[in-house]
Amino acid sequence: MVCTVFWALSPRSLVVPEGVASKLLDESEVTDQGAGTEALDTQSFDVRLWTPLVEKPEEPPRTEALVSASRPFRLRLVGITREDGELFAALYDPDQDRLFVVRNGDSVARYRVEGVTLAGVTLSEGDAQRELLLQPKERR
Repeated sequence: MVCTVFWALSPRSLVVPEGVASKLLDESEVTDQGAGTEALDTQSFDVRLWTPLVEKPEEPPRTEALVSASRPFRLRLVGITREDGELFAALYDPDQDRLFVVRNGDSVARYRVEGVTLAGVTLSEGDAQRELLLQPKERR
């Protein structure tokens, strides 16, 4: 075991094949004056090795109409309650997994509450209005 350790740490001798020995330079051929006298190719230093992080320019804000058109209506009317003579609607938003209790004039998600009645709630988004009823109208 000790021999293996000494063998691994002992200096190795350089073995040069016969054909290669003539191509090696003698110390007499190398001079300090001849080393590095060739002109450097400075274009090799112009290569970009890395790209610095650059903050992306901010995109202009998209209009609410474009955003609302891409998202479906998902609010659900859970119930209507009356407190101190004022009606409140309980709306569930599955996207946020939240229950909102709103009254006339409040906002939920991207909608404004236009009116709360015992039958349901009316929501508006811009010019469009949507009515959520506790009892859906019968189809004929």
